[in-house]
Amino acid sequence: MKYAKALVWMFLLFLGVYLPSFIIIGMLRPGVTGTVLVIVVTSFLVAALIMAIFLTRHGWRRSDFGLVVARKKYLIGAFVLGGILGLIVVVLQRTFSIESSQTFGAFAFWQIILIFWIGASVQEEVIFRSLIQSVVARTLGNSGTMIWGPFSAAAVVVAVLFAFIHIPMGIFTACAALVAGLLTGELRARSGSILPAMIVHAMFNITGTV
Repeated sequence: MKYAKALVWMFLLFLGVYLPSFIIIGMLRPGVTGTVLVIVVTSFLVAALIMAIFLTRHGWRRSDFGLVVARKKYLIGAFVLGGILGLIVVVLQRTFSIESSQTFGAFAFWQIILIFWIGASVQEEVIFRSLIQSVVARTLGNSGTMIWGPFSAAAVVVAVLFAFIHIPMGIFTACAALVAGLLTGELRARSGSILPAMIVHAMFNITGTV
């Protein structure tokens, strides 16, 4: 029953965060750059609003969402882990001639830095690891910290969702997203902070675009 409730929360939060973005896109019909920007900015603001409601109306604390500074070892480890993961993905793509599902020709270099290196890394981690994973973990209670192999249950559940939404970008990308989601989710759970997850995500994106 706890898992069913956690899954309901997960999908409701996911839809609630992203639906406004696609409504705006449907109304404005922006170009490629505008579409990505609308998704990143709007979904981030909606997620922040939802977390603010939890903080002010439901007794949650900033630490419950990982909105605290992580210990130094987690921050350093995140830089190393993110860089290694990104390099592995690049090597696999080149070794097996796997075409990247993302094309950045429509973006200027400064836009890539702001939108993909910084914006998407912050936005997606706030949504998936700070908001959704935190709510799923609390809903599961003690089950949320149950270890599935080396990973907590909440991290696994949210990582699967994270991988699923990347399927349209290709199976390889979805698999990479699953691995990245598991690692960032577990870093979020163990460090108590969202910062290491953001760093891993940023390093992963940087190595994939340089």
